[in-house]
Amino acid sequence: MSDSASAAEAETNDVRELRAEILRLRDALTGATAEAEHARQRLAASKLELDGLPLAHENLRLRDELAQARVGQHYFESLYLRISAERERDHERLVREFTGSRTWRIGAAVMSPVGVVKRLRGGRS
Repeated sequence: MSDSASAAEAETNDVRELRAEILRLRDALTGATAEAEHARQRLAASKLELDGLPLAHENLRLRDELAQARVGQHYFESLYLRISAERERDHERLVREFTGSRTWRIGAAVMSPVGVVKRLRGGRS
């Protein structure tokens, strides 16, 4: 019994760690997206001429910033998607294990629609 409790606690801790990692990656992705958008806006604004002189040097610097921001954005998107896919696979594995267990079959029989109706009408399930 303690083995199953410690296994459940370990899985709960793993889920908490995954959620924290997903939140951190989501925040990083949001930051990278905002940074990329800011760089796009600055690039668009830099295309204006100042007193008839194009700002070519500034344009190159802003394009580099935009490229770096996009790389960061893609990196965090890929991390976020990878963590989400791993979490989904773990969830599917846990569901398969649970639905294959005797506990689930007993619970499903008790909570089946017929069982619920019998309980509501005062009968036994």
